[in-house]
Amino acid sequence: WSMGNVSLLHYSITPLLHYSCSTIMIDENEFFRQAALSICSNLEIETAMFSCFEILQQVMPVDRIQLELYKPEMRSVQIIATVTASESKRENKLISLPKEFDELADQSLQDRKGSVIIYDEDYTKWEPVLTYVTQLADFTPTSIMDLALKYEGKYSGGLTLFSEGEETFTQKHAALLSLLQKPFEISLANYFTHSEVVNLKNMLADDNRYL
Repeated sequence: WSMGNVSLLHYSITPLLHYSCSTIMIDENEFFRQAALSICSNLEIETAMFSCFEILQQVMPVDRIQLELYKPEMRSVQIIATVTASESKRENKLISLPKEFDELADQSLQDRKGSVIIYDEDYTKWEPVLTYVTQLADFTPTSIMDLALKYEGKYSGGLTLFSEGEETFTQKHAALLSLLQKPFEISLANYFTHSEVVNLKNMLADDNRYL
């Protein structure tokens, strides 16, 4: 993982990092300001996620981020959007879960209470839902970090970060990601509100065609 020449969007900003030997010093206030602004500045959730992804890449070895929502009534996980360095796309893809995962998925989210969890290479032994969803994807992560998000009063969403290189996520990375819980919860709620408005407008447009 290399810092490279990362574009910092179109905001007037202060550099986030200062390298001193092997130690990375991060201005957490500036990180939160930039990241929160990028998340909440666009109703197109994949665009907002891409802007945040560019900032996250400066402070951690992230290669992919994914926003998902667990839907117990449909026994599925909805992949809302996925972002990599080369693309950002709205997915709205439903992944059906095996019946035996019902209680595991819901209990896992409720137990976490919004915390960030770092999954090591042995996560396949104790996190069957994440393992199942990851196996359906077209990549093999070496490190995974996940932030539980609250939607409609309970923890049912998640922002998942994937690293595909030799670098792995650390507790420092987890602490930074935890700062973005509220901004992403707001973004998630805004996304569904915006989607409902768009669907309603489309329904009204269809009705008007028959008048």
